Amino acid sequence: MPANGLSGLNRLLEVVRKHGMPIETLPAGHAPPQAGELLCGMPVDQLLAAAFASCGKLVLGRMGSEVPLLIRCDDEVNGLLLDNQEWQGYFPHEFWPDHFRALLLFGGEMLYRYATVPELSSPEGKQPVVRVDPYEDIHALPVASDLDQFFDIYSRYVEIMAEDEGYRSGGAAWVRFPYDVPELIARDRPLVGLIRDGRFDRWLYERTKAGRSTEDDNAPTRAWINEVLSLAGTSA
Repeated sequence: MPANGLSGLNRLLEVVRKHGMPIETLPAGHAPPQAGELLCGMPVDQLLAAAFASCGKLVLGRMGSEVPLLIRCDDEVNGLLLDNQEWQGYFPHEFWPDHFRALLLFGGEMLYRYATVPELSSPEGKQPVVRVDPYEDIHALPVASDLDQFFDIYSRYVEIMAEDEGYRSGGAAWVRFPYDVPELIARDRPLVGLIRDGRFDRWLYERTKAGRSTEDDNAPTRAWINEVLSLAGTSA
């Protein structure tokens, strides 16, 4: 299932197969999402459209759990639409700030979600990717400057995970994405620039409608961001 124009996705597929990890894909639908098409009022990212033009689903199996990096979107099930409609249905939310609805979900891991950020689209029309943590007080970590960079970074995370002693002995790795691989995130220079300029701050640090934001609440996130910036040779 080679993906035209998506070197990061192709690398991920090669790495996963090299290490013999379970992977589930489906053929692309006959009418995949189109670049710029409005979904819940937001434009579909051009790279996300290209990914769904190549496959209708991409799920990795590891650590006893499945990781849908691309939710199912084919002729039978439009999971991209369904998941985003469900997400939008959470708003207005009792606690979550409304700007979290301005994210376009495309995958996830357990209750975590991966999403593009349409309003931070690059001049070329590529949208950065965040990992949304909806547990208790919601926040999101920036993980890639665009979707193909996300696949590339994730492929390198898989390589690290495959060498983890726990994974090699029992299939359970304790290398967490993205928390334990800040050095991979730091290689994405366009993303680092966005982080340094504070473009993600309202998703990183503002967590409740009441504006609750204390140093204790934000300390782990700030420490991780500072580590990414330090590894990239820059500062906040």
